[in-house]
Amino acid sequence: MATVTCTLTLKSDRIGVYEDDAIRGVRVEAPLGGTALERQTAKILSNWVATHGDLCRRPELQILGRHLFEIAFGGVRPGEQGAPLGQAFQQTVEGFYRMGAGGVLRLRLVIDEAVQELAALPWEFLYMPWEGSGFFLAGGKTQLVLTRYIPNRDDVFGGPSTTDDSLRILIVKSQPTAPGLDSVDDDGIVEQVEGFASDAVAVESLDSPSRDVLRTTIGHWRPHVVHLMGHGRPGEIALRADADELARRSRHRTTQQALTGTEPAVDEADWVDADTVCALLRQGLDEHGGPGRLVFLHACHGASEPPSAQSLSGFDSVARALARSERIAAVVAMQYAIENGDAKRFAQEFYRRLFDQMAVDEAVTWARHELGEAGHRGHQAWSHRNFGTPVIYLRSSDPFFRRAARPVVTRVSPQQGQQLQVRDKEFCPNPYCEPGVLVFRAKKRCGVCKASFIECPACADGLVVAIPGLECTRCDYEYVADGDTFGTRSPGPRRGPARSASEPARPVRPESLKRMGIVR
Repeated sequence: MATVTCTLTLKSDRIGVYEDDAIRGVRVEAPLGGTALERQTAKILSNWVATHGDLCRRPELQILGRHLFEIAFGGVRPGEQGAPLGQAFQQTVEGFYRMGAGGVLRLRLVIDEAVQELAALPWEFLYMPWEGSGFFLAGGKTQLVLTRYIPNRDDVFGGPSTTDDSLRILIVKSQPTAPGLDSVDDDGIVEQVEGFASDAVAVESLDSPSRDVLRTTIGHWRPHVVHLMGHGRPGEIALRADADELARRSRHRTTQQALTGTEPAVDEADWVDADTVCALLRQGLDEHGGPGRLVFLHACHGASEPPSAQSLSGFDSVARALARSERIAAVVAMQYAIENGDAKRFAQEFYRRLFDQMAVDEAVTWARHELGEAGHRGHQAWSHRNFGTPVIYLRSSDPFFRRAARPVVTRVSPQQGQQLQVRDKEFCPNPYCEPGVLVFRAKKRCGVCKASFIECPACADGLVVAIPGLECTRCDYEYVADGDTFGTRSPGPRRGPARSASEPARPVRPESLKRMGIVR
């Protein structure tokens, strides 16, 4: 499959450079588009999306996206003068589709430091007119990948390292007790990522670490991915103070209580600035080779309210600083508050694609597509800002991690006497689990629905949940109850084919799931 990369660089608020080194080999430097009225309208709509996200619908988002496209490319007007950037991009897109099905077209957006007026606009809502309608570049078509690109001189990005090691993921949930800080409610995101653990994926988690604990853990374990969730404020993120500092604060609280007769609030927060966070998250990279590290920043909803604008600002400033740090392959962050259910949906699709060796920016595109297609709380598809909320800052188009080829394990079916390949990963065999959830055969348990499963004794290739009445994902084997023990019977025709990743889960009452032992 062909991979085509084109780059739009905003050199200033008025000048842009478009480069296509794959299809046409052109370089066009020309004025950006957008009249004064269009630019002012884009700013107003951007503020509206940021402050009134739940009130936005597709028409408003589409108008914002059209204005952004006019600014970036001067519009697409084939045969007319005055829009060379837009004409060059359209010719690239048309050439890409003439190459046939498959492949990826990457549009890398580079924003130079000289850009001021346009730097704060939400470019993830770019909307391209196309064949009488149009689509959002951030996930509307999964073949087109929109990324904020950070040019760099890191020599380590000569290509991904191939290793027999497991993909190492460190989840950091920082929730120190402090005035004004709600508890972090991850809505099962930590448990979901931990469910991916297997011989191919190693997952560790830290709950409210101090900066010393975080530094030591990252430096010694050298994770490929750091998923950090918690609270922030402009330019800073909250970690937990170390033991000595907590002891000092405790003594001070005791003294204050004795003097005033009131009990001061507990404050465990250690506010760490963006530069220090970058230093912590880069631990271990300078001493070892490899393609860099992926950092996922997530300002979580609290138990009672969404993250504040200050908290989002803190994570955004850290994301931008990290994106310009050496040896950081990519940064994924959220530019708006996103409900934990939607964040969980995004993380599930993102990590699933990542584990399948997909490039980081492509994994983000598929996860954005999932958010856009799913809608939100009754909203129609692509009618909520969620799909444009994730931002990716990319420093390398290559996969940041690639496992060495694993040997294929084969087994002989006792019924058919033929060899069958056994895959490491499989979709959850529980028909009542969320669609698209991947499980690892060696785990014997789904990390999302908690259902236990076995390898099918009939075909040796499929999986089956050890609950009477549930069927194998590959053959007609059915798990049944035989007195006080579980047994099998020769089933009749299947009730239906194995559920695909896109098929919705079958409805079932929660009390039935508990009675069957599928959930606790």
